[in-house]
Amino acid sequence: MCFTYSKSEAEETGKPIIDLSGIKGNAFFLLALADDIADQLGYSQNEKEDLRSKMTSDDYTNLVNTLNNEFDLYITILVNDYSNFIKNTKGQL
Repeated sequence: MCFTYSKSEAEETGKPIIDLSGIKGNAFFLLALADDIADQLGYSQNEKEDLRSKMTSDDYTNLVNTLNNEFDLYITILVNDYSNFIKNTKGQL
């Protein structure tokens, strides 16, 4: 998984950084991002619909974890406030 809690660590990955504390942390932005990456990787319409269904099948934590599991080779997710994120995600990274 490519979660990081340090901006400098995120920058070292060389991948685009998705900062969950900013506008890029919005669920709708993350869904659109997943769709864009899936398009670039040649996912079929059915594959994209399945991914969206998985991402929206539960709460925000599930959405972020599904995005990360699917595209961790291509993006780095930055969690600035680790303790708050853990509290809100019940430690399910």
